[in-house]
Amino acid sequence: MNNIRFEEVVALFKEQDDFLILCHTNPDEDTLGSAFALYLALEKLGKRAALLCDMPISHRSSAYVEQDAFVPFGEFDMALYEGYTVVSVDVASGNMLGLLKKHFENKTDLKIDHHAIGEDFAKYNFTDAEAGACGMILYRIITALGVMNERIASLLYMAISADTGGFRYSNTTAETHRIAAALLEAGADGAAVNEALFETKSKSDFAALQLGLSKMRYLCDGLVSLISISNADKEAVGIDDRDLGELPSIARQPDGVLLGLVLKQTDGDGRRFKVSTRSREGFDAAALCAIFGGGGHVRAAGATIFADSIAEAEKKLLDAVYPMIGDLT
Repeated sequence: MNNIRFEEVVALFKEQDDFLILCHTNPDEDTLGSAFALYLALEKLGKRAALLCDMPISHRSSAYVEQDAFVPFGEFDMALYEGYTVVSVDVASGNMLGLLKKHFENKTDLKIDHHAIGEDFAKYNFTDAEAGACGMILYRIITALGVMNERIASLLYMAISADTGGFRYSNTTAETHRIAAALLEAGADGAAVNEALFETKSKSDFAALQLGLSKMRYLCDGLVSLISISNADKEAVGIDDRDLGELPSIARQPDGVLLGLVLKQTDGDGRRFKVSTRSREGFDAAALCAIFGGGGHVRAAGATIFADSIAEAEKKLLDAVYPMIGDLT
């Protein structure tokens, strides 16, 4: 539940001087674009800001988001940021902080989010579940701060376009288009952003796609598709977690599939399995992920499952899925 008004959020950014901005684990373009846009906006205000995520940025985000702007997680020293105002962006729950959770779940000053299902883990929590992307909220904040420019506009356009699937998903509203139009008027290069998001793939992206298709299985009489990928699978074809971002959407695409699931063993920790979900109308993906402490949207959500093997993680996931699918049939 929100315990801070929009005007107070804007005032906080005006009044404080030092900020540490957190992205969620397995970062997508909404958390990255929103966070980096806020980082640049605060710099324009003469503030000191730092960015932190527990994983590197995705390949397709790198055209607009600079990895060098992020504090390397392995070198992060909490003592250096003592007294900073900690702000999480597009993080629905403490679990979505990933490896940052142990440092910040109870030390986050402000949560800015747009997911309908989540938890209030910060001192101040501001969530607008009507916003199709966190970038829409950051557009309002940065506009109120009076520091919009072409670069920030492109980052926010990237965030919104990515989270709405190029303005194709059901979270796209008239307000989404109004904000997108305002960003284009502010100098966002919409064509270039969408080309980077949807029309450009690296060779590792294609390797990931080929791997994902080879691993896809159909369950529940074709209502569910599941792609499970281990660290050994990734190593065999020379890819990492950043290359797998498009697989959840691919898993949902087959005709008749109600729920697409991607389960992947995370780089560097054999017991952590990230589940990404995409669903069609009739299945609440966020409710499924909430079972594992995750969150997200009705049609797109994520969570982390802890298990000793990918087979055990699959069993935990499907034990949660089967009753939900059964209630619909």
